[in-house]
Amino acid sequence: MKKIIGVVVGTMLAATGCTSAGSDDGEDKKDAAAKAAAKQLTRDATTVKPAWTVKQKMLGQPEVVGRTAVAIVKARQNELDLIGVDTATGTVTWKHPYSPGAQAPGYALSPVISQDKNGTASVVLLEPPRPLSLDNPGYWLTPIVALDPATGKERFRTRNVLAAVPLEECDDEVDACLRASYGSGTDYQNLRLDLETGRLAVDRDGLAANRRSIADGGLFSTDDRPGELIGVERDGKTLWTTPVEELAGKHHTSDTGWSVDWDEKTDRYTGYIGIGMPKTVKDRAAAGKSYDFDLAWRTQMSFDGRTGELIWRKDGVRKPCLGEGDDSDDSDNATRDPVRCAVSGTLHFVKGKLRTPSGTSVTVQGYDPVTGRTRWSAPLDQDAAHAFLQGDNADLTTAPGTLVVPTAKGPRLYEARTGTSVAMSTDDLFACEGKTATIKYVIPFDAGGENENRERYGDPMIEQCSPDGTVVDRPMTVATVKDSAQKVDSSTYVLSRSSGLVGYTLPKG
Repeated sequence: MKKIIGVVVGTMLAATGCTSAGSDDGEDKKDAAAKAAAKQLTRDATTVKPAWTVKQKMLGQPEVVGRTAVAIVKARQNELDLIGVDTATGTVTWKHPYSPGAQAPGYALSPVISQDKNGTASVVLLEPPRPLSLDNPGYWLTPIVALDPATGKERFRTRNVLAAVPLEECDDEVDACLRASYGSGTDYQNLRLDLETGRLAVDRDGLAANRRSIADGGLFSTDDRPGELIGVERDGKTLWTTPVEELAGKHHTSDTGWSVDWDEKTDRYTGYIGIGMPKTVKDRAAAGKSYDFDLAWRTQMSFDGRTGELIWRKDGVRKPCLGEGDDSDDSDNATRDPVRCAVSGTLHFVKGKLRTPSGTSVTVQGYDPVTGRTRWSAPLDQDAAHAFLQGDNADLTTAPGTLVVPTAKGPRLYEARTGTSVAMSTDDLFACEGKTATIKYVIPFDAGGENENRERYGDPMIEQCSPDGTVVDRPMTVATVKDSAQKVDSSTYVLSRSSGLVGYTLPKG
């Protein structure tokens, strides 16, 4: 489940404390929407104590499958284990050595759970060699292992592979896929592990050669430079291709990143592909020289998955914003009631370092993903806008469909669809992202061609914060647990904190 950046109020909200951004609908519809929004902004501030704690050094947040929480933990010196924990008792029921493989350090490490075509789930991982030593010539080659989530019993083991990217659930939500080779002198291929038979083979359902996936539903970019194309390939058939600049805007390329969501029901893609920096500016940035960055170079667009037709495009948009709108399981990749940050102005970089922004603005907008039209807006306080542009804003976690906006009159909690909001108290407690867990783990390459230890990381730990992002040492509330933890059932939740893996049993009712 994707975490949502924002905050959540831990108190009951009085109707008089809410304001609405308004709309053109009739009064009855407006009243009904306002009441629904006010209810969504209400959160339970009842404090809860941990039911159990597994006191180990966690590397990121767990994944839950059935009644088992699966998590990566630091083990012997610079090693890692994957553990399975009974969520009812907090008992560690199994552990297995874990390796990130040969993937680049920029990838965050997290447990992988996938299922076969019959719906049977497996934990899938790369297993490190023995001995785990830089002097071991087979250090980079790792088998893929599939485990029973409840018992940790091995189901399948493949031949060794050199994994270039993390394992993940395949695009069709069945089996496990990755891009890997079989060692020195062999080409990288898109491989699929059949979780019913244990067979590892080329993924015939994957993309054609010289294409990389940039979103679900078959969206890809090509390796051609110049001449990068964006397109959709499904069931081995290319539906369409178009030059990246025609879709995303002038100077855009996926080489400067991408973040695209697919709404399967409407077959619509929304997001960004690259940043529209002219080559002269890119060259200055790469050389460590001073340069100016126009915030209008960040562009959001939406296009049809069947035809590639551009539906709308808006310059000066930064994603992710302070919240991602409605990210519930049935909301189709957070595209139902989304929000965005409209940004304007110029950032000045001197010798690669960002100077304090001036003459810039950031406005949170709720918008209609079908048309791109803004439904409501809320400007950020100037200091908060500067912090956001510099990446220094507090990472706070909120419930689906809500987000916090630090306005000039103080922080307010907003409901994403209508823009209904309520002021937050300095006594409110919010789930927040704490320190990112890291470990020194060897990588098989660097600029000098020698082996070296490089920092790997997982998801941040979850803590509890005051509205300004200061970590507060107080019991968590029902709201902050629900908004940040992995759900096992209606009353059982688990999450990783600085103290270890923690389980909570919430009061019923």
